[in-house]
Amino acid sequence: MKNKKLSVVIPVYNSEKYLESCLESILISTFDEKLVEIILVDDGSTDGSSDICDYYAKRYSFIVTYHIANGGQSNARNYALEHAKGKWITYVDCDDLVVNDYISTVLSLVEKLNDNDILMFRFKKFSEYRESEIASKHNLEKVRKISKGEAMYDLTLKHG
Repeated sequence: MKNKKLSVVIPVYNSEKYLESCLESILISTFDEKLVEIILVDDGSTDGSSDICDYYAKRYSFIVTYHIANGGQSNARNYALEHAKGKWITYVDCDDLVVNDYISTVLSLVEKLNDNDILMFRFKKFSEYRESEIASKHNLEKVRKISKGEAMYDLTLKHG
């Protein structure tokens, strides 16, 4: 039964060095806990990642952790989809950091562009990142609507 607006899916595998920073970057975002859930799928980690997942799930009621046998990132994402309560899904890798307004930006976009199936965002490698960018708001006027075909091209061929 879907009763959340957004499910943030994070597959986790042996990422104890990065996972807390990833989660804290998401938690900095301002959002209504009733509208958002964070799903951590521990994909058979053999380091301390499982403990970190459990710690955050105990600390925050909107975070849930699932522990599964190692099957790879796609398997972990698919497992999360089976349990997601959100109308919309966003994927974040466990070694990523998101900008401060990530959740509010996603929620604003799905409200504004509710007839779209896919939203794609740019990313920056840490070597290209500047501290001043963390505080900048994203200009929703720069949103570009593209077809599903263009989206698939961007996801597969253009960057592959």
